[in-house]
Formats: sequence, structure tokens, C-alpha cells
Amino acid sequence: MLDRSSAARDSTRWTRQLSPTPPTSARIGPTFVTIGESGPSDSAPAPRLVLGVEQSIAGLHALRWAVAQARICGGHVHAVRAWTFTPVWHNRAANRRWHRELATEADRYGPDAFAAAMGAVPTDVAVDLVAIKGLPGPVLVEYAHRETDLLVVGTQRGRFGRIASPTTRYCVAHAHVPVVVVPPPPWARAAAIRRSLRAVGRDRRST
Repeated sequence: MLDRSSAARDSTRWTRQLSPTPPTSARIGPTFVTIGESGPSDSAPAPRLVLGVEQSIAGLHALRWAVAQARICGGHVHAVRAWTFTPVWHNRAANRRWHRELATEADRYGPDAFAAAMGAVPTDVAVDLVAIKGLPGPVLVEYAHRETDLLVVGTQRGRFGRIASPTTRYCVAHAHVPVVVVPPPPWARAAAIRRSLRAVGRDRRST
């Protein structure tokens, strides 16, 4: 289990605050979670949507989903990027330099993902960009520890509809909070791509 104090030391945060006007309910998967007739009370903390940041098509789709849900329920998006470091040289100075470069890259990864998914980090929802050193699955499960948290991860579909991502499988198996698994958009799924390729092949044969 991760030491939360060490995770906090290894994390870098940037926060944008706002005062959204939440609706009376938030759509989470196939069910609805009631927020209240006038939204969350001032004393109640905003629900946290803990997002595993990844720059794959499914990961960017999950990012957009998390931001949309935060707008609906007045939630706070915690975009978490997990990163690891394995020394590869005997030279300690070289390892320290490599460690700093990886840490800097992890800090940039979250803003770059938001830029790729929606142009920039949104200003109309509260967003924490967090880089934590550790394996992705355990980092996300440990970070999403509050009862009201919602863990959001994107993943490709494997064979027979199975979850392809090991990180997503770990989160589903070990998380103590609800987990939303966001697939890639329909146009990016393998079946749609195969249909497009077959259509291109037919067009070429007919010309």
C-alpha cells in the first residue's frame, strides 16, 4: 500500500477553482446519483472524480467524460498521472538526472492530455493535476479512498469484450469506490476500423 505522505511529497498539483451550478442529479453509468434539490450544500465537500490520465484515444475519451460529469454534479476532477522510475545506470548522477527528467515529463503529461482532449484545462470546473510516483493501478486505487469518490479510467476492449488494460483490471478488482470504465468512442473501435478498411478495399477494387 502506498504511503499517502510520500505520495503527497512526490505529487505536483495545480488547482483551478470555480463555483459551478450543479443540477439535481448526476448521471453515472446506467444509474442516477441524487445530489439534492438545490445541489450540494456549502458544508458538504464536492464529489471527487479521480481520473487516470492517459493519452490514448480511450483515455482522452475518459477525460472528456469526467469533465462532463463534473459539470453536471458540481464535482472536482483529480487528474492523476502515475509514473515509475527504474535506475538503468551505475552512475548516480545520471540516474538523478534521469529521475528529474521523468518527473518533469509526468508533470507535463496531464496538461498535454487536456490540450489534446479539449484544447486546454477547463476553467469552468475545479481540476487538480497530480503526478504521483508509483504503479498506475495501486496509485489510482490508493488515491480514490473517499467514500464519495468516483474512479474513472479509459480502456480498449479486448477479445470477447474483456478489458484489455491491466491497470483498468486492477482498479476494477481492488478499488473500494465505484469505477467507471470508459471505452473509446465508436469511430475508434476495432470493428468500425475494420469496416472502414473493407469499404476502402471495395472502393479500390471497383475503380
